[in-house]
Amino acid sequence: MKYFGGKLDHGIYYDGNSFWGPIAQHHVIFGWLLEDDLDMQLREEQGWAGVISLPRVLKIISGHKRKKLHHWADVAGFTPFPESWGQWEMELSFAVSGDATRLGFDVVHSHCKLSIITLKIYVGIGLEAERTRVFFEPTSESIIVDRSQSSTISGIRNCQKHAPHTLFKFARLDKDHPSVEEVELEVLTFHILYDRSVLQIFVVNERTALTTRVYPDSGTSNGVRVFIDKEHYVSSDSVMSQTLSCDLWPLSPPS
Repeated sequence: MKYFGGKLDHGIYYDGNSFWGPIAQHHVIFGWLLEDDLDMQLREEQGWAGVISLPRVLKIISGHKRKKLHHWADVAGFTPFPESWGQWEMELSFAVSGDATRLGFDVVHSHCKLSIITLKIYVGIGLEAERTRVFFEPTSESIIVDRSQSSTISGIRNCQKHAPHTLFKFARLDKDHPSVEEVELEVLTFHILYDRSVLQIFVVNERTALTTRVYPDSGTSNGVRVFIDKEHYVSSDSVMSQTLSCDLWPLSPPS
């Protein structure tokens, strides 16, 4: 029998309990999501602490493709939701090259209180009252969750969360020149599940998982901004990083 090891989640997921699912024909696991970022007073006001995660399937994979769902989001810049969404899912993918320093997205929870005219002019360029930033940093090979602006409520710890992640390189033979071997970097994909205060992040075929909590005062979100930060000086003939796809859909009726 072969044994495999690895970290199930780099965030607040703990105490997983699994069972063999006869329908799915895989091991299914549930875990607890901690509430450590709230101080005692906020926990008492909330009336409960900790939630159970969504079920996860445990399996060994060598690479697979998922059916593409309806393309809804604009892959460039800010995509506002039609209404505030408390629960939603997203699949986002990037082609990564040497020009990128960070690739990811912002979950915009609420905007600053401005006039309607001013908000229409400035929406999408950084005037959020609350936002959570998730990104991949190629130089450190890390997934980072920046929660410094996730909430305007006092008494909440908002430190960054990190998870190591390496994009694999694959050697392929050139079909026109069989003796020439090409190296291809795998696509960076994010699979995101957002539920009020729970943010579950899965990267590249769920190879890396990071679960965290965010506590926006709004209790919801009203859009996503996709971004790629690049080096200031890049050769004109360099291959550029780009957003390949972004698919969003609500998991509950909009609030």
